[in-house]
Amino acid sequence: PPLSEQRKIAAILSSVDEAIEKTETIIEQTEKVKKGLMQQLLTKGIGHTKFKKTEIGEIPEEWEVLKVADVAKTTSGGTPSRNNPEYFNGSIPWIKTGELKEKYIYDTEEKITEEAVKNSSAKLVPKNSLIVAMYGATIGNVSINKIDATTNQACCVIIPQKERLNYEFLYYLLAFWKEKLIKLGAGGAQPNISQQIIKNLLIPMPSLKEQMEIANILAILDKKIQNEKKKFDSLSNLKKGLMQVLLTGKVRVKVDDEVVSS
Repeated sequence: PPLSEQRKIAAILSSVDEAIEKTETIIEQTEKVKKGLMQQLLTKGIGHTKFKKTEIGEIPEEWEVLKVADVAKTTSGGTPSRNNPEYFNGSIPWIKTGELKEKYIYDTEEKITEEAVKNSSAKLVPKNSLIVAMYGATIGNVSINKIDATTNQACCVIIPQKERLNYEFLYYLLAFWKEKLIKLGAGGAQPNISQQIIKNLLIPMPSLKEQMEIANILAILDKKIQNEKKKFDSLSNLKKGLMQVLLTGKVRVKVDDEVVSS
């Protein structure tokens, strides 16, 4: 195109680039704030002034230290035989560790049948359980299932006692302790977090009210990060679309009050 049009195209794309960079910066800054807040809230709580030394470090005097098994039930799943076509393409969600990427799981890549549940180790677990990857590439990843679902054998499912343990609080605690969990599973050629390790994991226990307050503060930051990531994706798609039409001449730009048309 003429030099004046080249400059105009470059200016349009540069403005989108600037918006993308600003959004990236906001995401990075919010993630830093969240990390710092997790450190503060999950070890010091909200408004405490007196602390005590415990097996898991210094925590507020009012908090307890309990095993996961004291306040939750744990289980794992199974994989129905793929040799039997009657076990798959059913209506029951079946979670694999590769799907433990986001905080919430609303749907699954594969679904199994009731027959598959009857004839395998896959068990139906209630929504708002914690799903933890015990080994493989996603080891230590954790998600919350927002649907009743089954899982494969590489997942450990934690079902909290509602009156004692808030599932959102436990999610943030396990996400914060991801590296610690992986180290607990070290030993063989590949780390492997067993269900027993998760059962025996010592966790800090604020009151249920404080657990919910901590989870709500962190959830606000998660929402902001999620919104900014959506904005980033939209801007990236906009840039791709603009490059496609502006750099090929499919759409021409206005230069010096004169429209250069195709």
